[in-house]
Amino acid sequence: MTVQPALDGTIPNPPRQRADDYETWLATVWPAFTTVAATGRTFTTYEIAEAHRLPDPPNPKPTGGA
Repeated sequence: MTVQPALDGTIPNPPRQRADDYETWLATVWPAFTTVAATGRTFTTYEIAEAHRLPDPPNPKPTGGA
């Protein structure tokens, strides 16, 4: 798969991966969020997920979610 550069010539970051199941996803993201939360600074979920290249949560429909 080829990636088209942006108009300024930079190559965009690849999309984040989706976790296979909730337990795996939680074990992956938990350390990053607890580390940032311990600093006491205000943050958004998106900001932390992008900065640490964390996977997206699993799709809720196959796991019985809404």
